[in-house]
Amino acid sequence: MSFDSKLTRRTLVVNGLVGATAVITGCATASRNSEIDKLPLVQDDDPVALSVAYYSNTKNVPDDNPLTTSHNVNQKCSNCTHKRAYVGADRIICGTFPGRTVSVDGWCSIYAKG
Repeated sequence: MSFDSKLTRRTLVVNGLVGATAVITGCATASRNSEIDKLPLVQDDDPVALSVAYYSNTKNVPDDNPLTTSHNVNQKCSNCTHKRAYVGADRIICGTFPGRTVSVDGWCSIYAKG
């Protein structure tokens, strides 16, 4: 089997396009990841957080709130079906709070086991 090492214009153009596509895709992914890293963390006193009884730490959920009667300390944002993706080791993108992140140890009243 012989290998023809002749370089053609077509080979250069095709390989150049493939390489350029890979670079553009890599840059777009890096840009998206840096945007996700900048998403703000939901605070416990946020109006939406209050409406769903969100707590950034499941261990701090009180028993006297009618919205927290179903709470179990083993329920966390990290094992909820509303979790979309991890942002680092300590934050999650949650469908309940678009454009923001929540603590992996958090809990809210619309928790659903994932």
